[in-house]
Amino acid sequence: MRDVKDLQREVKSGNEARNLLDNDLFRGAMSSIKETLIHGFEMTKYDESTERDEIWRKLQALGWVESALLTAVQSGTIAGKELEKARVK
Repeated sequence: MRDVKDLQREVKSGNEARNLLDNDLFRGAMSSIKETLIHGFEMTKYDESTERDEIWRKLQALGWVESALLTAVQSGTIAGKELEKARVK
């Protein structure tokens, strides 16, 4: 079993990540950025593959940020369950 302080830190990080993902301003910003990038992609011409590649990388990066936050939420949830088990014993 992991150290209680580590579990508490993980729970705190998970809660902060959940709050961020639930934040209307953050969600709106992510949505706006995605829309802007997709529009930029749609506006590229056939021979502008470098520009399309860059937009694709940016979209992937946004996905990685969201994925990292979701992973923190899941890890925090698991850590919370481990803390509960430790308290029951």
